[in-house]
Amino acid sequence: MRKIRKNGTKVLDDKLYREKLAWGYIPKLYFESQLRHAEKDLASSQRNNSTVYQIAAKKLLIDEIRKNIRYVELNNKRAYKKKYEESLDRVIKRAQQGDIISIGKLIKWDLSWLFVDWIKTRILIAAGIDNRELLDAIGDAVKSRKHKGKTVHDAFLREMKYLRVLGFNFNDPKKVKELREQLFDLDKLGEMNPLYPLLIDQNYFDKFLKRHKLKNGH
Repeated sequence: MRKIRKNGTKVLDDKLYREKLAWGYIPKLYFESQLRHAEKDLASSQRNNSTVYQIAAKKLLIDEIRKNIRYVELNNKRAYKKKYEESLDRVIKRAQQGDIISIGKLIKWDLSWLFVDWIKTRILIAAGIDNRELLDAIGDAVKSRKHKGKTVHDAFLREMKYLRVLGFNFNDPKKVKELREQLFDLDKLGEMNPLYPLLIDQNYFDKFLKRHKLKNGH
């Protein structure tokens, strides 16, 4: 694993960069990814006859990760209620019952709802029978999120500035290329994600860094 040295003394681990970046703007994805790895690690330990202590420690880790996921979800519900003065759980319940307005509200709040199985099924059915009411509602919800891309980019820029403070050299083409590839792979970005255009192409990423004076050039 590569190391980056600051002033010849402080060693920074790439994995710590990626975890800090993930936690900074996609905490739910970060913890879900950690949970998958921890569960695979536990299954492997059980197959390989690890000690009782080792297995117990891995189970404890899984419990802690699940607590963090619940914490993130609870904060998300609080944020929704504060903004819309409505319970997110009620919106979810109505959406599950087929309420088109509620489905649109969920997608407008968080695009990840597009990839939840029961919503994907409804979209496929709507496309099959040409249910324009639902398809148009979903399209409008997605369009309404365009302005939210700036918020995501601002959070991402703060993380990039944090890396520079830690000593990351944005003028090293090789390191910048590796960083972009790691971030794109880590986030499993879909085309709907505001960061997708930024990280899918090295030229776009370099322009972003130059525009915000993290990287030399014009």
